[in-house]
Amino acid sequence: MRKVIVIIIIFIFCFNLFAEGKVDTQEIGTLNLDRKILIATESTNFKDSLLRVLLEKINDGNTYINVISHMHGELVDIDPRDYGAVLIINSGQRAIVRPWISEWLNSVSAYDDNIILLTTHVTEWTPDVNVDSITSVSISQPEVYEEFADKLVNKINALLR
Repeated sequence: MRKVIVIIIIFIFCFNLFAEGKVDTQEIGTLNLDRKILIATESTNFKDSLLRVLLEKINDGNTYINVISHMHGELVDIDPRDYGAVLIINSGQRAIVRPWISEWLNSVSAYDDNIILLTTHVTEWTPDVNVDSITSVSISQPEVYEEFADKLVNKINALLR
């Protein structure tokens, strides 16, 4: 009986440690602002921390920021032309971009010049996509969040000019 309890506890711990889930939708600013950013992400410790740092850097009061989850088909009805910049933050599985992200990117390939893809994985790799992409290792250290947030802010600002 103890073995079963220990196995269940280990399973629950590992599930919570490595689970990727749906992020809470949030809107910052109003739609009438000229600068509009969409961030589609998923929830992990690394991505949540990166998102927090990124929002601190881009929330200037003059930008509409829409944060959504991409985990359950939320990108399907998104038109990237409605935004000056679209940032997708996702996990690579076996060095492959999540299938629903690839499908959406293919569906908007005629007008995808404002999309940035950040894919985390255990190693750096080059995703097979035609949009501006960065890969990173999911290391939970403040200097890593700052480094990638700065890279992303520079790319977003270049698109919003």
